[in-house]
Amino acid sequence: MARSQKDVIDFAALERELSTAIESERRYQRENDAKLRAIDQNVASYEQFRGLVLASHLKPLDKNNKDVGHWKQPWNPHLERQVGQLGLSAASTENMGLLNALKSKMSAWANL
Repeated sequence: MARSQKDVIDFAALERELSTAIESERRYQRENDAKLRAIDQNVASYEQFRGLVLASHLKPLDKNNKDVGHWKQPWNPHLERQVGQLGLSAASTENMGLLNALKSKMSAWANL
């Protein structure tokens, strides 16, 4: 007996459909729990209620999720390379830039 195309099962499509259904069920449960918590908290307005429901997917940070260090992105990495080759410090070049800006403003004020 020959099998028809209707008899072939697409397992990948079934798996996608199942995972979508599971995710929608989790979302429904999460939002329903948030609604019940919001009612128990006696929120003052609908906006607060809606905010609690919309933020139900967020999880609090734990101690390990801190931003440990401050990473500084240079504005002009080529300038830092040139400064290093000339032996100047970044602070001195920054001060030179501020000094030049101050001189230009002073000359502009003098022309008024």
